[in-house]
Amino acid sequence: MNRRDHTLCALLLGVTISICTLSVVPLVLVYVGSNLPDLDAVIFKHRKTLHNVFSVIIITCVFYSASHGFWFVGVGMLLHIVLDMCSKSNVFFFYPLSNKGVGVRGPRNGTLWSTMLSLIITVLLCWLVVLVSKNI
Repeated sequence: MNRRDHTLCALLLGVTISICTLSVVPLVLVYVGSNLPDLDAVIFKHRKTLHNVFSVIIITCVFYSASHGFWFVGVGMLLHIVLDMCSKSNVFFFYPLSNKGVGVRGPRNGTLWSTMLSLIITVLLCWLVVLVSKNI
C-alpha cells in the first residue's frame, strides 16, 4: 500500500477508536503506529525489519511502558502490516525466524483497487471495534 492509503486507513480506524473511547489519544497513536513500519525502508530491509510480529510486540511494549494508553501504536502497526499483506508484495511476518514472505498477492500499490481493498479491510476493522466497544 502507499502512504496515502495507510494514512487514510489509520485516520479512519483512529477516529473510530477515539469515538468509542471518548479520547483523541488513540487517533494520534494509531496514526503514528501506522507510519512506523515504513521506517525500515530508510534504515534496514524494507518489509522485513519492522513489518513483522516481533517488531510490533517490542515497539508496543516500549510505548506501553511509557504510558498504558500507548498500546494503540501497536494497533496502527498491525493495521499497516495487514494492509501490506494484501498488496502485490509479501511481508516477512515472522522475520527473523523465517525469510518466507506472507501475503495474498492483492492489487498493485497505488491503484483504485488497492485503495478500495484497504478501505474495505479498515471498515471491517472499524465495525469490529464498535461491536467490541459495545460489549465492554
